[in-house]
Amino acid sequence: PRETIYVGEGVETIFPLNGFLFLGTRDGMLIYQILPGGLPQFVSNYQHVVSWDPVVANNQYAYVTLRASGCRQAGPGAADLLEIIDIRYIQDPQVVASYSMDSPFGLGLDGQTLFLCEGAGGLKVFDVANPRDIQLLHHFTNFNAIDVIPLGSLLLVIGPDRIVQLDYSNIDDIKVVSEIAIGV
Repeated sequence: PRETIYVGEGVETIFPLNGFLFLGTRDGMLIYQILPGGLPQFVSNYQHVVSWDPVVANNQYAYVTLRASGCRQAGPGAADLLEIIDIRYIQDPQVVASYSMDSPFGLGLDGQTLFLCEGAGGLKVFDVANPRDIQLLHHFTNFNAIDVIPLGSLLLVIGPDRIVQLDYSNIDDIKVVSEIAIGV
């Protein structure tokens, strides 16, 4: 490596967007700008109680899941939440909405569609066009969902026992395309 930057402990996810890195950590979201030459420089952060913290973002908002369930390090007041953070003023991120969830894990974003994993609770699909009033479009409860990867009109849903591929080209009629058993 050319140079090492210490960002702290407990980094769970890294999401790159438009020359910035959004790092989901156990106690917040860190934002770094990638300088010429590839060196990351700290810009700002958003702090919350200790919990697990994946993050995805677009040009206006970062979407963060906080999971206190099953988190040994979860701090007092920790809850299972989806938080939507306004990042238009990147130096001062602000929460615009917070929604209760059931043990949220990974999440994925495709335009105004947010895919949110809830472990044994399955997969939720939201329309997030209005961050102050998101709409639940679908809730799949027939598989365990830990993480998701949106790939255009296909969604890979990863669980502890299988990988499920969904076709969401028609958001009103999401279909299972394939399943692969793993770890059994």
